[in-house]
Amino acid sequence: MDYLTKLSDALRSLGLLHGDIEKIGSQIETAASEYKTNRQKDQPTPVVNAVLHRPQAEIDQENSRAARHETRDTNRLRLETWGVVVGAIVAFATLGQLYLTKRAVNIAAISADAAQKGAAASQESVSATRQSIESSVNAIQLDQRAWISASINLWNDSGKPMMEIPAAGQPLIVRISYKNSGKTPALHVKIFARREGFIASDKFPSFEYGESKYGSPTTIPPDSNVVMDDVITRTLVQSDRDKIFSKDWRLYVHGRVAYDDVFGKAHITEFCSFLRSGGGYELCARHNGMN
Repeated sequence: MDYLTKLSDALRSLGLLHGDIEKIGSQIETAASEYKTNRQKDQPTPVVNAVLHRPQAEIDQENSRAARHETRDTNRLRLETWGVVVGAIVAFATLGQLYLTKRAVNIAAISADAAQKGAAASQESVSATRQSIESSVNAIQLDQRAWISASINLWNDSGKPMMEIPAAGQPLIVRISYKNSGKTPALHVKIFARREGFIASDKFPSFEYGESKYGSPTTIPPDSNVVMDDVITRTLVQSDRDKIFSKDWRLYVHGRVAYDDVFGKAHITEFCSFLRSGGGYELCARHNGMN
């Protein structure tokens, strides 16, 4: 019994000793670790120095190459810098030129518009002046030009106008008087006159003319009256009188006068009349007028 107790105590002592030994070992390891750490902190980090031995020619060649590259890069950088500067100058000059061109175009447009308006105003003024002058000239010409009119009358054999139809067996004489009622002569006068035989009262003459009966051009002075040759000279028979008084037939006398005024303008006077039953002549409904 004592033996077992002693053995148990011995084992208990050994267990305690083993635990103490483990504690001491742990402390030793901790202290060693701390020592090692402190030592590493105190000592500088080792630097490895390695010297590479290369041939000097290779080093010089590499240095020369590097120098050339550096020089090339420097020159390139310088050229690029100058290129940027020149480009900026050109761009600035171009912008300035564009601005000046735009201003010049605007000024030219304004000047052109003003010139166009001025030309239009001048043209309107010239046109108005021309129209005024033309109106004045036309008014003067109308006031001063020749005006030819024609009148048809019956005449007796004594050379006097008559207003009644002559009796059967007496002469029927028809004459035309041409009067220039203007203030200047009528030049190059050409007279075309004719009579048409008895025509039904609902018909008109043909108003066709050949050459001028009176030959060479004639001048009619202003405010003068000219009696030309007889258009009709015949002895009136009873059948003619019956036609005149029946109103179913008409005896026409018509013609045309062509002339120039002193201003060089051509004019025409047309006339047409038919014998009235009561005597004298009556104007036709057409072919009468002056221009």
